[in-house]
Amino acid sequence: MQIKTTALLSLCAFSSALIFVNCNKQPVADFTMDKEEYTSGETVKCTNKSQDGKTYKWTFPDGQTSTAKNVDYTLPASTPAGSYPVKLEAFSNKQKKISEISKSFTVKAATGKLTVWTSNSSASQISVKVDNVSLGSITLFYGSNPGCGANGCVTANLTVGSHSVSATDGVLTWNGNTTVTKDGCVTFQLQ
Repeated sequence: MQIKTTALLSLCAFSSALIFVNCNKQPVADFTMDKEEYTSGETVKCTNKSQDGKTYKWTFPDGQTSTAKNVDYTLPASTPAGSYPVKLEAFSNKQKKISEISKSFTVKAATGKLTVWTSNSSASQISVKVDNVSLGSITLFYGSNPGCGANGCVTANLTVGSHSVSATDGVLTWNGNTTVTKDGCVTFQLQ
């Protein structure tokens, strides 16, 4: 009888070990983002949809990482247009099993407006270039700042950042720099 009891106890211990090993399931990493296209400076909202993961590691395009289950990642305002990956790793209970997935999102560069104007009524039609690209001509002259997009001025939608402005009427020449801000409008006077 004693032999049968020992065999029965050994069988129970063996069964318990099998059940414990099977409880450590292989995770399946998955996540969603709140949209597919962002503008520089916006926040990418990442929602974890993984199965059987106990801990997580997110890796973002600039090398930042997070171990939170869900993450909000804010794009720097200077992020250039392009496609960027996000990687999620899901780990099992004792981090013995791992699953990972990468998905990409698209960034549109942040933009703002620039209006170039002058009060110099002695100049004839003035050709304007920004970053050495011809944008048009100033055809009207104002006694004070006419505001963004005024008629007869040169107005352009540009990426956020510093830009060089040059202009000429064939006799006079103007040069300078200005900074465009996200969703803003900068006026640049040729003096």
